Amino acid sequence: MNKLCSLQYIYYWLVTVIITILLVGCSFQSLIIRNIPSLVADRIADTLALSSLQEKSLEKELKVLLTNEKPRIVKIKAFLKNISVSHFDANQVHQYIAENYFEVAKQVNILLAKYMLLLNTKQKLAMYANFSEENEAFSEKIEDYDVDGVFDRFQFFTGSLTDKQKAMITNKMAVFKSLLEERLARRLDTQSQIAKILDTDVPDKQAKLISLLNQKAIFYPANKNRKQIILLINQIVSSTNKEQIEAIEKSREKLIGWLDDYLIYY
Repeated sequence: MNKLCSLQYIYYWLVTVIITILLVGCSFQSLIIRNIPSLVADRIADTLALSSLQEKSLEKELKVLLTNEKPRIVKIKAFLKNISVSHFDANQVHQYIAENYFEVAKQVNILLAKYMLLLNTKQKLAMYANFSEENEAFSEKIEDYDVDGVFDRFQFFTGSLTDKQKAMITNKMAVFKSLLEERLARRLDTQSQIAKILDTDVPDKQAKLISLLNQKAIFYPANKNRKQIILLINQIVSSTNKEQIEAIEKSREKLIGWLDDYLIYY
């Protein structure tokens, strides 16, 4: 499996899983939902070079975490239902998502710290090698980043984009690329600090790892680049036509359906 997912960005990969769920049929959707603990454990194990026994243990703990997060999912579902396209505020949505993302990230970070401290020397060296491989892949992603990929992200919700909307997005491509560069810099810094904690004789290693990972999972208040993208999203939504609004509503319904299935299963 390609090691494209740094431990700091397991959460971004989860977003990919959610999008996949929205694009597939109901039967496959249910299959993915049931296997989220296994899928996430596999990705983390791949990056951290966990043993098969460690991966199985992590999978069980992730299932408990998902069950414990049901009250949050209920709140997110209610929030999603109440979002109005005609009165859309991307800043409010970003704040809500970022706050809930951070709360979930804190729970995942406890597990990440626990399993990093269980690594033997061979596993740590493999993890560091994975970091380097992932960073190289991410650097290539930045170099190859083009506007069509950004169009696709918007069109996932709007179904299509007008020429005017495409021009608005194209005008912000430097900002999108800067955000990726920020992510890479944050990854490099996080990985460097992880290595220092793991490879030196410092007290309270678990607490230091958790604190470090939590610091890197905070995305609010939005920085300058994120504020520009938030403004762009507001401009795109305010310019949507009837067909695009219908597409947004369909995406909302699919996402709510996924949340309902999550609540049923866990």
